[in-house]
Amino acid sequence: MASLPQPKEAREKLGTPLWFDEEDEKWLVGTNVEMGVKERRKSWQEEWRKGRDILEEAGGDVDGYDWETILWAASIFSSRSFVSSLLSQALPDVNTQTSVRGLRKDDGFPVLFPLVDILNHNPGAQIHWIGGKESMDLVLEDGVQPGEEVFNNYGPKSNEELLLGYGFCLPDNPYDQLAIKFNPPFTMLQRDIRRRQSSYEPISSEATKTSTNMHYIRSPTSHYTSGYSSPTLSLRPFPPALLDTLAILLANAREQRLLYDCPDCEWAAGGPLGSPGWRLKVKIMSQLRSELGAKREKMRMADEGLSKKGTISMRQRNAKIYRDGQRAILDEVLGLLDHQLVSATSDSTSSSSSLPPGHFKTLSQAIKALKTLPLPPIDTTNRQTPYPTPQALHKHFKTLLRSTFGSSDLDDLREAGWQRTIWALWLNAVRIWFEMVGGERRIEGLENGDRERPKDQDDDIQTNVIQADVMTNSISLRLRKWMEFLLHPSTYGPQPSSSLRTSPSPEHAPSQEITQEATSLHSMLSPFLTSRDASPWFTTNASWSIDRLAWGLWVVEDEVVELGSSSASKKGEDVEREEVVFLEDLGSWDSIRGGRNESSSPMR
Repeated sequence: MASLPQPKEAREKLGTPLWFDEEDEKWLVGTNVEMGVKERRKSWQEEWRKGRDILEEAGGDVDGYDWETILWAASIFSSRSFVSSLLSQALPDVNTQTSVRGLRKDDGFPVLFPLVDILNHNPGAQIHWIGGKESMDLVLEDGVQPGEEVFNNYGPKSNEELLLGYGFCLPDNPYDQLAIKFNPPFTMLQRDIRRRQSSYEPISSEATKTSTNMHYIRSPTSHYTSGYSSPTLSLRPFPPALLDTLAILLANAREQRLLYDCPDCEWAAGGPLGSPGWRLKVKIMSQLRSELGAKREKMRMADEGLSKKGTISMRQRNAKIYRDGQRAILDEVLGLLDHQLVSATSDSTSSSSSLPPGHFKTLSQAIKALKTLPLPPIDTTNRQTPYPTPQALHKHFKTLLRSTFGSSDLDDLREAGWQRTIWALWLNAVRIWFEMVGGERRIEGLENGDRERPKDQDDDIQTNVIQADVMTNSISLRLRKWMEFLLHPSTYGPQPSSSLRTSPSPEHAPSQEITQEATSLHSMLSPFLTSRDASPWFTTNASWSIDRLAWGLWVVEDEVVELGSSSASKKGEDVEREEVVFLEDLGSWDSIRGGRNESSSPMR
């Protein structure tokens, strides 16, 4: 006992964060250890009070059991103990495999081995602990030279574990990682899907008391494992259990149906037939970037209160090593996510992103894409068409924005909070176009500047372009398939004024909130719909009915993904958010649609 730091020396010699003073604690603000210290102090104080009560009830003297002395004893015990399984030969009659809170069953309970506990930690030391009948041996595989320090190996511990448990950190620790606690509020259906995923590991009721779904994020370049197994570099830092959990939580209704039928579908690979696909992958990446970006911003804000002095204490130096390591992991992981998500909205085929280029469109890109919609079929007799041009559709849509919101400037509209509403209007505008060129509704008029309809043009010239593969533009082809997918009753039906119309289903319809929003939006559109600023083919009441607007808002709520920039957080600037819509490549859509009728999913 005399070789140990004594209680009166604890404030000076013990380095675990529970002994930090006010200046030291500033180096923990924004990190996991900040909360870990509070939780550990609370737990130990509860045990101390219970112990005092038991001792006092038994008639014992509790005067010497003050909090500072108990804190010293708990710190010594927790930082120097070994596992009781090493005593199995020395104490054959004692059940050394009995588990206690916080330890695995095969670890048993903590015990002290005086003097052996003085060895420092080296994660590279090849050492074995061997418990005998009369001794406990530490065997070094590599041996040791005279005069060299003999090291123990505490195990593959991160700097967070080392700092909280032992009071020191290792620069360039190959086992360093970022821990996140995640206890999702699953519905019964989501819990059922999760339990059938291969990454699911049940947590014992005892373990649940002390830890709640801990996940560990690793650097693909500096962690000794190079991260987890994933075909996507930006997802390699994340454990499969975390990604699968997020997939369930962030999946929309159609994606949950697919996950129910196939819990282990390779959604992250983004391609297998019937899998939830790329939209969910982008949603997960966006959510991770948002959460981790907020964590990094919290640390950056706390940096302003740290000492700028050239010399800092040993405790602060260890806390700085830990803090810098956590930030380095965040910077690398957020950089990977930034690259993937920015590349997703690029049309460049040279992008190194694993996401398909050009499949995701920001709102500004989507509005520009109105100019590139497929042209209607041409009358082979006089090489004329009875339809307006895509450029006219683009012009009318911009006019609609100015008339309804007072501006067509997307930056202004985004700042005012209209972005998702505009997405819904955009969807309906694209729908109007495809229905028109597909023959689902008659043209009621053309305005000056649009192509004129020949007087002798036969109405039957309108062929259903949706069913005819006559387009060569790849974006338009994806857009056509995507719109057909969204119009199908099994996706977002029943559809008003659509040849795909079916009987309504209470379980598959827009919510009351969406219907109310659509009603308000329809009132906002009324001045434009009754004005002379646009052609009748674009402004008929049927085209912008409450049901159609509700359909657009419903699709937006489920399908549009919000991307937030984490690089802005790194510099302390305001985070701008851009929403993208997924123009999914549904070349196999017929198989997905056809297979849905045989689905065993209860989510109908």
